[in-house]
Amino acid sequence: MPTYLVSGANRGLGYEMVKQLSALPRTYILAEIGRRIKVVPLEVTDPESVKNVVDEVEKWEHTKGGLDVLLNNAGVFAGGWATALEATPADIQSNLNINLYGTISLTLALLPSLLRPSAATPAEDDGGSPVKQIYTYSSGMGSITSTQNNALAGARRIPKDGKDVVVKALHPGWATTGMTGAGEGYVSPEDSVKGMIEVILSAKRGDPTVLVSYKNEVLPW
Repeated sequence: MPTYLVSGANRGLGYEMVKQLSALPRTYILAEIGRRIKVVPLEVTDPESVKNVVDEVEKWEHTKGGLDVLLNNAGVFAGGWATALEATPADIQSNLNINLYGTISLTLALLPSLLRPSAATPAEDDGGSPVKQIYTYSSGMGSITSTQNNALAGARRIPKDGKDVVVKALHPGWATTGMTGAGEGYVSPEDSVKGMIEVILSAKRGDPTVLVSYKNEVLPW
């Protein structure tokens, strides 16, 4: 019974991720939204909110044995497509607080649960050992999130009982959402999430820390 925590699940790709994950058998999810889903309020920039989520993970019967997958989906696009000369200090700070500091804070807080062996995970290596996973959305132009993911890359080198945490930056493609809008060549949220779930389910222990697309292609970073 693999367990997931999805941040930023009240809209867009996060909402679609929870929707598709909940259709998988014997899967349990913590998110801001409910069947085999535990609803948990979360503001990644608020230390007390993050602590409350960790407490919920420890208390919920399906995750108190250990969380399997963390999907750092929460993010903002403050200022939109503003250039460096157009972006305001408030927009820059908002992007940093949520996309960078909030993601690191949530990941570090949940790392003890991710390192704890659990009964089942969505992907298993050839020997049948559980594979714990951390994903943070990024893109080829995500300089802020690339800094963030390089900082988190060390997590996969923290072993417990011989099991590593697989850490990857995940590019969902240019998906049509309320944040990005729509355009020629954009991928639908349904197809983006379907591909990202396939990436998760195919993960193997020892996978390198890379930027991978929703098509499971390693991208230059």
